[in-house]
Amino acid sequence: MTIRTGSIVRLILYGFAFVFLPLIVAVGYAVSYVGTLSDQSRFAVYQSMQASQNSRLLAEQVTAMERNVRQYLVLSDAELFAAYEASRSEFQKSIDALQALALDQSLRGQVTELGTYENETYLRLRSERRPVRDVEVTAMFSRLMDMSRAVFVGSSKMIDREVEILQATATRARQTFLWIAAGLVSLAVFSAIVFPVLISRPIRQVERAIRDLGDGNFDHPIRVTGPRDVEGLGERLDWLRLRLIELEGQKTRFLRHMSHELKTPLTAIREGGQLLKDAVAGPLNREQREIVDILTRSSVNLQGLIENLLNFSMAQSQTPRLNLKDIDLKSLVSEVVQNHKPAILSKTLRVEVILEPVKAHADEDKLRTVIDNLIANAIKFSRTAGQVGIRLTEEHGRAVLDVVDQGPGIDPADREKVFDAFYQGPQLAQAYVKGSGLGLSISREYMRVHNGNLEVVVHEGPGAWMRAVLPLPDEDTK
Repeated sequence: MTIRTGSIVRLILYGFAFVFLPLIVAVGYAVSYVGTLSDQSRFAVYQSMQASQNSRLLAEQVTAMERNVRQYLVLSDAELFAAYEASRSEFQKSIDALQALALDQSLRGQVTELGTYENETYLRLRSERRPVRDVEVTAMFSRLMDMSRAVFVGSSKMIDREVEILQATATRARQTFLWIAAGLVSLAVFSAIVFPVLISRPIRQVERAIRDLGDGNFDHPIRVTGPRDVEGLGERLDWLRLRLIELEGQKTRFLRHMSHELKTPLTAIREGGQLLKDAVAGPLNREQREIVDILTRSSVNLQGLIENLLNFSMAQSQTPRLNLKDIDLKSLVSEVVQNHKPAILSKTLRVEVILEPVKAHADEDKLRTVIDNLIANAIKFSRTAGQVGIRLTEEHGRAVLDVVDQGPGIDPADREKVFDAFYQGPQLAQAYVKGSGLGLSISREYMRVHNGNLEVVVHEGPGAWMRAVLPLPDEDTK
């Protein structure tokens, strides 16, 4: 999943908004819901209080009316009937107050029936055509009292129902808030998983691209997906990759051209030195011979440097081709050691050579270059009258060549850097001849094209321990 935004900062802001906006909406909904519930509760309490108060007054007012009527019937005093009418007026106000409330259908019917019957009672008491007997008064007001009590009981039940409704509403509100909380937690967990991935993935792509550039891997185009600013960074890195490829090609061409250009005058120098040494131009005295020997040795060293440059140029421009054939590694190592005999004698080194008979199927010239570089470095960095160990063994279907010297050794931080092209550690300044810094780089490349490896072995003793490992073919594949 790729989200294209203006910048990675905007993507981070989207992440925060994705979490906080639902939270704000949920809080707003909760505040609104609680406000509605509060209004409903307040209204229900008010309704219940008014219903209870008015229904309780009805019974008291019925009692007052009955008392006034009975006194009037006994004393026939008009003021007592006026008092009855005043009590009746208060009774009607209570009836009207109850009917103004939000009563349920059953209770409203009871209140209406009570008001109607009370009005019929009043009309009967005012009638002059037929006097009201005491028994009738008792029956009428007894019924009014029963009906008033029924209204009071109905209002009490209404209060109970309102309480139940409020409880049910509160339960629904609690369940709703729990669902909202669960949804917010799920959303937060989802955001905590998705947005870090969306943010970190393009950063990891940039990191991987930079690491590939640092390792010299320029084969694959760099493409970074994500916010536009990070994609723009990926485009600049790809431009850098193309630029490095161009510079690498220029460097390789320069090394190849310069190496070829240097070989021509070097050949002339070597041939001229050899002519002088052979006394073609006349006999030389002792001092002149020493100068000619210096020229000859220097030209040989310079030729080695130029050949390393050529080999490095070829290794960088394309994968080295292998001229495979059966090789006696023991004889090859012995031959290379013999070629370094003058350098060994000049430093009075003790060379311990242990070689097992090992047969390989490989490129002889490239392996000769590897062995020559390892032995030359061991001699170069060994102190005078020191010791060099060379051992060739066969282990688990692999040829293993170990070359150990007693020189300054390799710093742990430089164990991989020594295989970089043109790298020269601080100890190289002590060598009797400075190299180009290409020998180990070329040697490792040659070992890798043989599916082998060249590495620095970690050990406790002094000096450097270099190991070349070459896979040997199975008997069935030879």
